[in-house]
Amino acid sequence: MADRLVRSVRGFVSIGGVETVLSIAVLAFALWPGQRALVLVIALISAVSIATALGASQSRRQLDDFAPLARFRMLRAIAAASILAFEPRSAALACVLILLGILIEEPTRLSLIAAPPLCANLPGVELRNTAPFPPRWLYFSNLAALAAATAILLGFESAAYAASALGAITIVGALVLLGDSTARRKRSAIVEAGLPRALAAYGPEFVVYWDAARGTGYQLRMWIAQLEELGAPFIIVLRERGSFEDALEITSRPVLLRLSHSDLDALLVPSLRVAFYVNNATRNANFTRFAQLRHVQLNHGESDKAPSYSPSMRMYDHDFVAGPAAVARFTDRAVTTTADFFRIVGRPQLAPISQSAPHPGPRRVLYAPTWAGFNADTAHSSLLFGERIVAELLRHDDIEVDFRPHPHTDHVRWTRHAAARIRRCLEQDRARTGRNHRFSRSFGTSDLYLTFNEVDAVVADVSSVIADFLASGKPFAVTETGLPATPSVKGPAIESAGYTIRDSDDSIRNGVAALLGTDPASANRAEVRRYFLGFDDPAESVAAFRSAARSVLDLPKRA
Repeated sequence: MADRLVRSVRGFVSIGGVETVLSIAVLAFALWPGQRALVLVIALISAVSIATALGASQSRRQLDDFAPLARFRMLRAIAAASILAFEPRSAALACVLILLGILIEEPTRLSLIAAPPLCANLPGVELRNTAPFPPRWLYFSNLAALAAATAILLGFESAAYAASALGAITIVGALVLLGDSTARRKRSAIVEAGLPRALAAYGPEFVVYWDAARGTGYQLRMWIAQLEELGAPFIIVLRERGSFEDALEITSRPVLLRLSHSDLDALLVPSLRVAFYVNNATRNANFTRFAQLRHVQLNHGESDKAPSYSPSMRMYDHDFVAGPAAVARFTDRAVTTTADFFRIVGRPQLAPISQSAPHPGPRRVLYAPTWAGFNADTAHSSLLFGERIVAELLRHDDIEVDFRPHPHTDHVRWTRHAAARIRRCLEQDRARTGRNHRFSRSFGTSDLYLTFNEVDAVVADVSSVIADFLASGKPFAVTETGLPATPSVKGPAIESAGYTIRDSDDSIRNGVAALLGTDPASANRAEVRRYFLGFDDPAESVAAFRSAARSVLDLPKRA
């Protein structure tokens, strides 16, 4: 309930709700001067909204993060002008400062956009990439000034001092941001001019090219430890400014943001020989055009989803895959590749997964649905009937549920609402029975593989979750959503090592019963694990990846 309230308040603020309320209050006073109590009530509501929004504010946002908050500038300007008209003597200075603050918002926003981060952690380069304070503070200081000015209408003339001070703070803050962004642009231009020399001095042997939006750091985090263990200097190249802070949280290696196609040219220093990719983003083609490099696709999971066998994979020199199943996906669909295209490296990330039973106590089941996907080919989310799956699990008194939806679940309205309903269901059951269900967003950021060690079984969609869970040897159920995965015809289907749940009451009931029962599918699990993950022992996968990566790095650079 609290989470829902926070999201509602944040949404109210983000669409200009507070300034709308304040403007209505001012206009109401203009029409009915005697209704000062109404103005007071609405002003108090606005103050509470501001305080709640500040408390719920995310700690990390983009540099131009106050842009969505400032979209109703006209309403705030009307409110300030109305106050000035009714109280020209006591509110004049405050309202003029508020109006100036509103006028300077857009130039400030554009100046911040024009000063994106450039690079971090590159030896010999000193560069500050962020503003001295969060730009959203300007919005809140200006809005607080407007709220204080509204109080003048109620007879609190002393509020004029607070309104004027807050208005002045807004203008000074905007000027600081304007000056800082200008200075950072100039410094970035100097660093950009010397970037080839700085990179040549550092001598990276490979680049990790990562084109993804903010919040998809799991793609990079999945491989960073294995790449760092190769013992070679490397850089990380981003194409989205929103993922810059994500990358800095994941690694201390040099991170460079390259927004335009031509920005990539400066990276081609003599020592650079290989490029690794952790997804199949469209703009990967911007970098595979450099034929002198060898391009290796690592992927960020093992599954039967369509992107895993897309013909576009052929723009890379090599595809590092987990096991024979990944190779069969291509051959089954007549997607031809070169003889040395595939390298079976297993899933070295799975080394932390234990095959031992979890701790004693109630049995714990992880429900980990995927998101809606970018298109019909990747629409494998079971959240449409996920609430019924969870309800069936809860019918078993000895079961506690961990709910961990995909990080992108909130990006699509229907999956966001479905996930919220499941959280409410688990919250209500926990309050009623005392069972220790886990379903908060903070749980969603924890390490998935450590979670595997804490649960007895998994229900998940067609995604890498199921393949990775094979390493545990524990029972699982995979959902079918109407868009069936197309497993290899030359090897065992992953479902043969587990159980299937479809969108029907009988299938959900029978699938959960099989999952929690005697587990007859366990006999097939070892064979299926080798087929999808390549190796029985994750340590073998670690060695295989190092060997394959080193063999590519040791090849001479193309002319």
